[in-house]
Amino acid sequence: MEVVTDQQLLLLGDSLLAEISWRRTATIEQRLGPGWMTLNSATSGFTAEQSLRQAAHHARIRPTAVLVSLGTNDAAPDRGVEVESFERNLHELLAAFAEARLLLLLPPGMHDPGVDAYRDAASRIATRSGAATIDGRALAERVAEAGEAPFVEDGVHLTDAMYTALADELHRLLR
Repeated sequence: MEVVTDQQLLLLGDSLLAEISWRRTATIEQRLGPGWMTLNSATSGFTAEQSLRQAAHHARIRPTAVLVSLGTNDAAPDRGVEVESFERNLHELLAAFAEARLLLLLPPGMHDPGVDAYRDAASRIATRSGAATIDGRALAERVAEAGEAPFVEDGVHLTDAMYTALADELHRLLR
């Protein structure tokens, strides 16, 4: 059986996307419709600098759309990444995919006020880059209002309900 994939969604960034398993990928592709393939190149623990190092390689794929999730690890106190450095690296990363439809998942950081400066920086970069944003915090609030838990026990990583909501947002933004 031949599989036709006219459009590719590339996932880059941290564990919020790295934990999208093949089942979750199937949900995203189902929401997006025929012809979409999801390529998950996100890596748990990655910062914007680490993702930027791989950008040129991934850009050769020439994806239709790129979803990026960064900022949570950059904001971690043990990483020592300055907001300005994060902002510069994220801007350069998005610039590598200028021909793609850019989407940026803003870090939820529900219980971590330290992430707010990185969320704000990511939002500024999205505006300058023409990237659509998915507000992870607002998405988590919607999932919670529907009676589902948005996060697993660690309060950082996403539940299946959040990934389903994310798939719905991707459908809204890419269809």
